Amino acid sequence: LENQQHNTQMEFKKRKDEVVLGLAEQGLNASLFWENPDPEDYISLVPTSAHSGDGMGNLMAMLVQMSQTFLAKRLSFTEELQATVLEVKAIGGFGTTIDVVLVNGRLKFGSTLVLAGTEGPIVTTVKALLTPAKMQDLRVKNQYIEHKELKAAQGVKIAAKELEKVIAGLSLRVANHPDEVEILKAEAETDLKNALNAIKLKERGVFVQ
Repeated sequence: LENQQHNTQMEFKKRKDEVVLGLAEQGLNASLFWENPDPEDYISLVPTSAHSGDGMGNLMAMLVQMSQTFLAKRLSFTEELQATVLEVKAIGGFGTTIDVVLVNGRLKFGSTLVLAGTEGPIVTTVKALLTPAKMQDLRVKNQYIEHKELKAAQGVKIAAKELEKVIAGLSLRVANHPDEVEILKAEAETDLKNALNAIKLKERGVFVQ
């Protein structure tokens, strides 16, 4: 910023002050992240550029720093599986797959999965655990790396049979023993029922005039 021309610096200051004022009107303290006097009381503003991408590194660094300080206890790893299905889609060579965010625990090749489906719980076996190449987005079509086991936390693409009717947004479970399958199926049904009950309907829906 110091290397910019004077008029550019003045324009930046003007826009920054407008943002700080707007947040202050909402009762929120804010400051540029390198001037923040108290991160616990002030919101850190991280300038970024949609054109050049400048500032994205600073934004990522701030997210990591705040996560490691304010959310340290919540970020601790546990072996208890915690995973959520983000998306269901078909990709060439693997058929229908699910994108999963693995928050805690591990996923292994050949594990028995129990998922909520549109026609009831789905029980299937992991045929492939996939992750994109480094610095690639899981949602973008590219070459995938296959794994035998993956540890949290990361995004994972899972290939298996009978995934077409899996419902995104609900938890993924793993049955470590055959006698756990029925218990996990009941839990999956409860998840779906709770999700549907959380949807509140109104008499007037979406309409066009």
